[in-house]
Amino acid sequence: TSEQLADFLSARQGYFDAIWIARTHNLDRIKPMLERITAGGGQPARIVLDTEAIAALREAEHAALTDAESFDVDAAIKREFANAHVCQRIIAVTSQEAQRLRDIGLPDVVVLGHCREAQPTPRAFADRAGMLFLGAMHQPDSPNRDALDWFVREVLPLVEQSLGWETRLTVAGYVDQAISLEVYRDHPRITLRGAVEDIAPLYDAHRIFVAPTRYAAGAPYKVHEAASYGLPVVASGLLCRQLGWEDGRELLAVNTADPAEFARRIVALYLDAALWQTLRDNALARVRAEHGRAQYEATVRQVLET
Repeated sequence: TSEQLADFLSARQGYFDAIWIARTHNLDRIKPMLERITAGGGQPARIVLDTEAIAALREAEHAALTDAESFDVDAAIKREFANAHVCQRIIAVTSQEAQRLRDIGLPDVVVLGHCREAQPTPRAFADRAGMLFLGAMHQPDSPNRDALDWFVREVLPLVEQSLGWETRLTVAGYVDQAISLEVYRDHPRITLRGAVEDIAPLYDAHRIFVAPTRYAAGAPYKVHEAASYGLPVVASGLLCRQLGWEDGRELLAVNTADPAEFARRIVALYLDAALWQTLRDNALARVRAEHGRAQYEATVRQVLET
């Protein structure tokens, strides 16, 4: 609890060089306590805020999908980071989100992305089959649930028109008890796997990873993960922009306003071994260049430097 944390830090004035806080809502909860602690004697710890993602950007994307009244994203970002002034350093997960924070006057922003070592699965193109959708669903309105529903409703039937019996979608990842996927249980083209402890065999067995996310913030870890296992990705244009990757080079990116094009790009990749290998190789090279452990640890050290 906040009280226990306050007691813990009060008893250890001067022990810590930095306090690393994950997400703005946790900063909001403990800000009064932090101000009391840092006002005490001794050298105060530096406060690092790890944003994980700017929630206001996800809310803006969602509002655009639901035709909600105009959403003031700049005002929402300012509300979300109203308490960030107590922090000496702020972490964003992408350069785009880092710039949004600088734009509202937060000066010391560092980009710390995902850490993924390339570990490509060995199975060849011809020995793979099916599409893989992998993502956690913690709330009924989660981006992953929306993406799955949209994909099954709008894209999967179009894929089946071209691939016929080869059409197979595996859905894996944690699903909260409040969420039911029973509507897909008897679908002839869908296999529900739920939470899977060892995901490497899934990445080794499938031919394509689909990421049709329509609203999100931060950076899509699941795309970095799929790429690190050597599984080519067909993703929404939104995720491509978040990644800073190039359509046709590291992945295939499609506007989710065009489900027919999304299906066409899936089928094209599914049938083209040369394109499959090109995307696999380029995405692996990108992961090795930008998300290796050495670079990640160097950035963490930079964040913690005085």
